[in-house]
Amino acid sequence: MTDSQPEPRPHPRYPVLKKLAGVLRALAWFSLALSVLTLIAMLLVAISTSDLRLAAAGLLAALYGALLFIYFLVLGESIQVALDIEENSRKTAQALEELMKSGSGKKASEGPARFSFE
Repeated sequence: MTDSQPEPRPHPRYPVLKKLAGVLRALAWFSLALSVLTLIAMLLVAISTSDLRLAAAGLLAALYGALLFIYFLVLGESIQVALDIEENSRKTAQALEELMKSGSGKKASEGPARFSFE
């Protein structure tokens, strides 16, 4: 009986970018929530004081918050997409290397190769 050690987990690639993507997505939702709360507060004050300028300022603040939400969310998701593309490209390259090493690839003259990725 041999002592089998569990394989060490591979070191995660680009951990700072993963955290940054999460922070940007959280910042997006925070800015949206803050802009909605600002809109509600400014509308309540505008109604109580009958000042339409406050209502307009509240709407502008909500619009600005919505734009920030879109900006931060797109930025965070774009980073995540780039990380996913890198991971999938690496896995594809590793699978092709293993396939070439195993010699199960056929020559072009032998017809199409049949592969099964499990």
